[in-house]
Amino acid sequence: MAGFKTLTNKCAKCGSCAQVCPVYLETGRESHCARGKLHLAQTSPDYASTYFNALLSKCIQCGACDDICPRDLKPSLIIRSLRSKQTIEQSSKGYSSFFTRQILNRSPLLALSGKSLSALKTLPITSGLHQKIKTLIPHQPHTIPEPDTTATTPLLYFPGCLARHFQTDIEKATCYLASLCGYGLIIPTLATCCGIASSSSGKQTEARQQALKNIKAYPNSREPILTSCGSCYAQLKSYPHLFEKDSTDHKKALAFADRVQDFSTFFLRENKLTGNPDSQPVYYHDPCHMRFGIQPITNEPRQLIRNIIGKTVINKNEPLGCCGQGGLFALSNPTLAKDIFKRARKQITAASPATVVTTCSSCLLGWQQGTQNTTILAQHLSVFLAKICKN
Repeated sequence: MAGFKTLTNKCAKCGSCAQVCPVYLETGRESHCARGKLHLAQTSPDYASTYFNALLSKCIQCGACDDICPRDLKPSLIIRSLRSKQTIEQSSKGYSSFFTRQILNRSPLLALSGKSLSALKTLPITSGLHQKIKTLIPHQPHTIPEPDTTATTPLLYFPGCLARHFQTDIEKATCYLASLCGYGLIIPTLATCCGIASSSSGKQTEARQQALKNIKAYPNSREPILTSCGSCYAQLKSYPHLFEKDSTDHKKALAFADRVQDFSTFFLRENKLTGNPDSQPVYYHDPCHMRFGIQPITNEPRQLIRNIIGKTVINKNEPLGCCGQGGLFALSNPTLAKDIFKRARKQITAASPATVVTTCSSCLLGWQQGTQNTTILAQHLSVFLAKICKN
């Protein structure tokens, strides 16, 4: 970000960001909130310092500080800018992060990893991604009804990496629900990772490359693009910010982003799904990327659930809080990520059994991992609804 030092000088030091930062709320360390990082950025950051680079990793990129900052400094973007200046050696778990991003950036390798997971197993055993693999490996796909074959209206679909290559029941469930609304989903073969991991790491060149691949994969038209992943939705919508304003690529990104539609909003608007009431308490976990920003999407998934099962979610007006995943955050800070997750899980320990649903792939993995051997069932919203909705 050009002129980030000028922006950091405008920080009011009010501490609003500290009150909403999930990392600061867990550690209590000033250097772990946005205010502390912006203060360090006012000086000449020592990128050779292990300490400084470790601090940069202590940011989930949830956007809470951006949302509350009274001077609209967008601290998370400033932190991305600082991260962009790091070398692989300097960034925390730099090689693991680099390796993971390369897999995400290459569809054939990602597909291969989804089938065997052998490539991912070469990561250091201490990495946070190994904890995610433990979730991926034992995952037993849910039985999803077959799509309605009479559905003939084509609808473009961006499933995201998890639904496409690892937990394919998410993709199948979305296809089934779409068919109940008369749509047949189409997934272009050239679609790739949305690029959120690259953006959050400050690797904007990588993110732009992934954006251009996806823009090319989905023909330039007015047809909507449905996505079932909350983080993917946020990243796809942000594509215009990756390119210079008024450039050709920027105009293409604007047209593309305008077509992207969120899972919950789409099916709520269709208003064609009906189902049987579920007796278990249902909690909806708001992905941070859907809670914060210009157009938060928090009421739509709750309303969709209420319309279908006849009752509202337990946490109707209160989010469960950050789950501590944050894409590659858990890769660099596995222990801290677990501690942050525990704060969210405490809110539902009184309800047993309970179902937690979400739309973010990373959040889903966090909940699946953090609720193993408990009475809490973590599911993607599409899977939860597909098992309830009538054909």
